[in-house]
Amino acid sequence: MLFYCVFLFLIGLCLSAYHKTNLSIYNKLLICIIILVAICRYNVGYDYKTYYNLIANESHELIWLLFSPLSALIAEIAIYYHSPQLLFIIFGIPTYVLIFLTFKKYSSRYALSVLMFLCLDYFGSLSTIRQALAVAITFYAFQYVKEKKFLKYSLFIALASLFHASAIIAIIIYWLPRFQFNKLIIGCIIGYMLKAVAFDSMQKLGIYDNYLTEDSHIEGGKFTQLIIYGIYAFCVYTWVNQNKRCSRDYVNIITVGIMMYLIFGPHLGARVGLYFIIFIYLLLPDLIDRLSVRSRNLCTAIWSYIFVLYFMLYLCMPFIKGNNSFYIPYKVFFLS
Repeated sequence: MLFYCVFLFLIGLCLSAYHKTNLSIYNKLLICIIILVAICRYNVGYDYKTYYNLIANESHELIWLLFSPLSALIAEIAIYYHSPQLLFIIFGIPTYVLIFLTFKKYSSRYALSVLMFLCLDYFGSLSTIRQALAVAITFYAFQYVKEKKFLKYSLFIALASLFHASAIIAIIIYWLPRFQFNKLIIGCIIGYMLKAVAFDSMQKLGIYDNYLTEDSHIEGGKFTQLIIYGIYAFCVYTWVNQNKRCSRDYVNIITVGIMMYLIFGPHLGARVGLYFIIFIYLLLPDLIDRLSVRSRNLCTAIWSYIFVLYFMLYLCMPFIKGNNSFYIPYKVFFLS
């Protein structure tokens, strides 16, 4: 636990120094710390051992059965060098670089975006390494949605799909900013009513089939889901009060992500909806930045405290429930 407190403290120092001086060295140091914690870990994350054993046991057939082509290729590289840790290194570096480059380009309050991501999504990205990279690629490709360059955007979606097949769903993000919010809500309601059809189609296609069967039902993510709902409600309320002046693209995209949560539940919904929900790290800072100075500072402080509290509760929850933690203690591979 102490390790993560120090980690968050160092991140806070880097963000504060970068905000005050605008020197890129502090931002680079920040990203380096985040990447090093992700790629140097050993047995940290609920899927770590699964990935580790696939490489250590040289399970070629299983890898090509379970992984999308480029993910399988990375796994084969790790097997070739007899280094399970290499898998986490190759996936980790581009994932966080792409996410923070996008924050840097589009977030009006970079520090808040970084804090949100670290507190709400960083631990998840340590486990879902293949999808995390796919999400990072589609998130980075948002610039081509802004520029209305469909060919370039679709090429990035195709690339992301070669790491994780679920990324293909992000292609619809290209059109979402064009919808009127009211019409989008009606579409989401219809989508929810067609929930049974969506489940049946996914089972026939074999997409997340193990999460859809009754004997494989997985509980989890409900607390995360609740805080996402809270942020979304605050954002929509603030956006409407600001007369819907800006940010409709983010609001529309996140709304579809919320629909995914409602349709597929906290675990699978978070997986499918992650391509959309990640835009909440841009929306909240953007809306806060449009408030008065006093309200802006107050909202930033309140939400920052909420995110840090969530971060701590997430770490403590397994012990509160009497379970083992996938994240504590933090260990590094070269000392294990």
